[in-house]
Amino acid sequence: MEESININQNNKLTKNRITPITLYLNMINFIIYQTKNILNISGLRKSELNYIIQEVTYAINQTKFHINETRNLNKDQRSSILSNIWLRTAENLEKINNQEVKELTDILKEKSKYWVDPEKFTDKMLIDYGMKLNSIQLLIDSLR
Repeated sequence: MEESININQNNKLTKNRITPITLYLNMINFIIYQTKNILNISGLRKSELNYIIQEVTYAINQTKFHINETRNLNKDQRSSILSNIWLRTAENLEKINNQEVKELTDILKEKSKYWVDPEKFTDKMLIDYGMKLNSIQLLIDSLR
């Protein structure tokens, strides 16, 4: 099994085995990282920030529910509903005219594609796209 080196919440290096769960968490961490960049440097209005939080939180909650109900042997099950939720989230955030938000929406669109057929995504693709739920949730929690 492959290993990855990550930075945890306390900015400490950690070594993890790459499993489907760690890959998924890495995706979320990247989305949180992108969202933090948007919130910290973009100069968005408070209403836009709240809108981003609201939209992403809804998608996260629906995804968590789906995973809890359907994950089997660490494999995600297809979901056209989740695919549509992540696509809707991306499209709603595209209304905000901002380059950093555009980069986030690109990631969310990839997440939408993931839920059409999770098995098409290799471990490397999951890491490269940075689509992990845990990271998004940490960011949202820190903004409240």
